[in-house]
Amino acid sequence: MDCRRPGGRIHSDWFGDAVIEYGSDCLKPASDEINQFFQSAIQDGLIESPITYTSLFRAGDCRSISNPIGLAAYELFKKIYCEVYYTGGNILQHFSFRVDQELEVFPDHLKEDVARIMIGLLAVMHRRHGDNLPLIQRSKDGTHLQIPNGRVRLSLGMNGILSPALKAIPKEKIVYNKPVQNIRWGAVECENTPRVQIKCCDGSVFAADYVLVTVSLGVLKHTASTLFCPALPSSTMDAINKIGYQHRDHIYAKFRHPHWMWYRPIDTIPEWNVELEKTFGECSWLRSITKIAPVYGSETLLQVVVDGPFAQLAEKNAPLDMASDLKKYLTIAHGIKNLPPITDVRRSEWSNNIHFNGAYPFLPTGVSADYHLHLACSLPGCNAPVTPMIFFAGDATCPKPLNLLQGAKISGLREAVQIHELIKTRSTSEVEVGYCN
Repeated sequence: MDCRRPGGRIHSDWFGDAVIEYGSDCLKPASDEINQFFQSAIQDGLIESPITYTSLFRAGDCRSISNPIGLAAYELFKKIYCEVYYTGGNILQHFSFRVDQELEVFPDHLKEDVARIMIGLLAVMHRRHGDNLPLIQRSKDGTHLQIPNGRVRLSLGMNGILSPALKAIPKEKIVYNKPVQNIRWGAVECENTPRVQIKCCDGSVFAADYVLVTVSLGVLKHTASTLFCPALPSSTMDAINKIGYQHRDHIYAKFRHPHWMWYRPIDTIPEWNVELEKTFGECSWLRSITKIAPVYGSETLLQVVVDGPFAQLAEKNAPLDMASDLKKYLTIAHGIKNLPPITDVRRSEWSNNIHFNGAYPFLPTGVSADYHLHLACSLPGCNAPVTPMIFFAGDATCPKPLNLLQGAKISGLREAVQIHELIKTRSTSEVEVGYCN
């Protein structure tokens, strides 16, 4: 974690006339493996590599459901949905009856996947209507009122979420600028002996009974083998090594004066064409742009998001070079002439920051979601002679694809409850708690 401020990847900052967000708030599942026919075509030179093939649906264990099955189930769902529209009646009852009928058409080895998709799509409807879904008639489905101010935005940035928690903690309890050298744990419980010792790079040592590790997965990948003494168990190390950690760079360009036009949208991502490749080359960071949008509330700021390995390349470019390339890109790709000069560029640089080494976790192809649970396990485990003393929190410890804020909050509360229960059951009257940030 960055030793100079709280929040980690929750990072807001003022830039020009608006607040910008450097933080990443999503978990992307990995794309599917290319099937054998596509692999053969690539080897024979019939199709240019790389090719990504994304599935529409995933099972509860993060296993991808093939597109033909997914599309068949989706078309079946639409068919039943239209039937309810014309016949009326109770949505939930009709769906349950018709799904049971249609599942008989599918082979036995496909019924479970089709049923999962149907239930998932029905859950989307349930989320829209809440617990009143069984009472809603199809003729009324889709009738809604627009809620005023439905989109909530923090005027001072996402850092504002941290303010209540920081105010509740005494200032002397939070120590910044203390990079950790190693964590010694596993001591036998006895009087006047600390269960955990945290040694910092400046030589200072903190004693604790419990340590909650909240550093990013990228930091654990680079330091876990030497940070803990004794070493972490193989199940935890396997989880750290096998869960992926993706790169993302948030880039903000400040133009000299406003130039947005309501009739000329700038938030579309044009296809990478021959002219762009001729101008910038095959390995330009510009080809991995996934978002272009004006910053909300600003007249001069433009946000650009770059995902994947090219995000690391973008972070290594000089700001002036990025400004020049971005202006050329907008001119060629969007056909915008006479763009004002870009006077300043800021970027998140998560991948090249040693306190993060990446932006967000994801599950690579073939990796089970159980590894998130393995990483969330406290140490030592249940069969150890001593109670747990090392705990892990963060979005990488959540088995469901939650965004950064949800993952941080849910996992933090999960470990806080566990530590609180352990404190209550301990026989000693004085307990010290340490935080490893």
